Amino acid sequence: SKHSCPFSHCVSWKRRNPETHPYRAQLCPNVLFKVCNGKLQIHNYCRRGRQCLYAHSKEEQMFHPTVYKTHICRDHPKCPRYYCPFAHGEEELRTEVDFEPLQGPETEDLPPHLMMEKQSSRGGRRLLGM
Repeated sequence: SKHSCPFSHCVSWKRRNPETHPYRAQLCPNVLFKVCNGKLQIHNYCRRGRQCLYAHSKEEQMFHPTVYKTHICRDHPKCPRYYCPFAHGEEELRTEVDFEPLQGPETEDLPPHLMMEKQSSRGGRRLLGM
C-alpha cells in the first residue's frame, strides 16, 4: 500500500530534503489548492521552484523537521500509515526541535487576478509585492 512506501507520492512535486534544500514548513503563498468538480487541484505559480523558501506540498509540510512527530496522531492506535508524520504515543512526541528556521523575503508570484482574489479572501489585507 502507499502508506508503507517511504517515497514521495506527489506527482507534481517531489518532496525536498530540508537539510539540502532549506525551506519553511509553511505552505508557499504562490501554491493554491482549489476544489473543481469535486476534485482537488493544485495551482503552482511559484517561480522559485526547488529554491523556494516554503513548502510546496502537504507532504513537505508534514515531514518538515519543525512539524514531524510534534502532534499526536488522531488515528492511533489504528493508524493505517506505516510512515506517519504524527506521534503514536507520548514516547514518539517531539517537543524540542533542533532545526534553524529559515528567514527570508515574503513575496508572492501570483498573477494579478489571483492576487486580487486572494486579497479579498483575506479581508482586504494588503499583500507585499503589490
